Order: sequence, then structure tokens, then C-alpha cells
Amino acid sequence: QERFANTRIIPLKSPQRMAEVAVELAEAGFRHLKVKVSGEPELDIARVRDVRAAVGQDIALMIDANESYAPKLAVRTINAMARYGLDLVEQPTSARDFKSLIAVASALDIPVEADESAQDLQSILRIVEAGHVASINLRILNHGGPSRTAQAIAICRAANVDFRFGAVFGSSIVHAHTLHLAASLPPPRFPHEFSEMA
Repeated sequence: QERFANTRIIPLKSPQRMAEVAVELAEAGFRHLKVKVSGEPELDIARVRDVRAAVGQDIALMIDANESYAPKLAVRTINAMARYGLDLVEQPTSARDFKSLIAVASALDIPVEADESAQDLQSILRIVEAGHVASINLRILNHGGPSRTAQAIAICRAANVDFRFGAVFGSSIVHAHTLHLAASLPPPRFPHEFSEMA
């Protein structure tokens, strides 16, 4: 595989400023955007609403909550965001609360991805065995190199759970390892974050 779908991150700012950043990224050619949210329901809903209004319906949106929501509030808020069209919800609840991640994933129609909850092979195995989580966010640095990352991929594939490579702010060697590993695999359901490596 020589080409990858990529998403770009819209960092936490006011809804208006995030919408402006989204337009800039869409005009630069990105068709997938990841909206950061902060665990503040009204503000987060406004962020997603304004980004969607700014870029239209042809841009795919996901959100990354970075563990910021309690379970029940996560479900209510994400369901309110659903009207604006979301492809994926990354790590809505605390990584320390495994049951909450599974509960939220089981309660939502939108796919949920584990990131901070999936930092090692044992955690990934536990997540895929529990079911409901749709995707695992992988980083070679978290797993100690390409070999153990390949083991994580094997676990996901055996369980029919999607995976993708998240943003890594490391050396060019780490980036090269990640790109080569991704190139050996089928295209992911959800876009990688290689565009954040530049």
C-alpha cells in the first residue's frame, strides 16, 4: 500500500476558532478531521456543531475526548453530537476505568476506539475479549518496537477489531517503522494520523 487516508487533529480552542482551523485543513485537502473535546458537554457539542457547519457533509469527523468524560455523561453528550455525523469516538472515559470504556462502547451506535486504555498487549487482549470496542489506536513507541506492535495487530485481527496508527511525535526512525508496518497491511477502516508526523 503506497497511499493512506489521513486525519488531522483540530486542537482544543473555542468552537469558532476550531471551525476556522477545520476550514483551513479542508482547503489544504484533508478529508478526515479529528476534533478534540474537553469533557464540557455544551462546549464540546458546540465545537462539533461549528466544525460540521464550517466544512459541510463531505468531510469525515471523529472526536477525541482524551479520557475527559464520566460514562453516563459521555453517552448523553456523544448521542447529542451524533446528529452532526461522527465516524469514531476516541477514548471517551478514563483509561483507569476499563468497565466504563466497555459500557460506553456498548451503549453507543457510533464506534468507540481505545487509545490510552490500550497501551500494552495485555490491555489490548482484555479489551478485545470484552467486545464492543470497535478500534484500537496503536503506536510503536507504546509497544516497544515493530515486533510487539505486530503482535498487537495480530490480536486485533484475530478478534476482528479494527486498528489504526495514531500520531507519534518521535524520531524519523519511529515514523519510518510505522509507515513500513502500515504499508504491509490492508487499508484501515479508520484513517491513520501520519500527517501529524511531519
